[in-house]
Amino acid sequence: MQGDEADTVWRKAGLASGDQDTKNGILKTVTQQLELYALCMSVSAGGHQTRCRSLARAASSLARPGIWELDGSSAEDEDTSEVVSLIRKTCRTQCKGKGRAI
Repeated sequence: MQGDEADTVWRKAGLASGDQDTKNGILKTVTQQLELYALCMSVSAGGHQTRCRSLARAASSLARPGIWELDGSSAEDEDTSEVVSLIRKTCRTQCKGKGRAI
């Protein structure tokens, strides 16, 4: 994602402005939290890999129209909603100057 598409995604995430270092910091925090989430929600190595792939697909879909309005009512939407929620929470925390979200 680049240009206007990336700016739109960051606005939907709740980050009205921010330099590249801020955005990279948010992505780093979100990635770490998603990895921890996948690890905690998995009981086997195979389950962990499946969970990571699912979360990666969810993160890859963030540029699609309407993805930020999903309610998590389906299993597919649940991972996307989790990623969106974590990104928004991390952006709010960064905007308040608190560093890490979780």
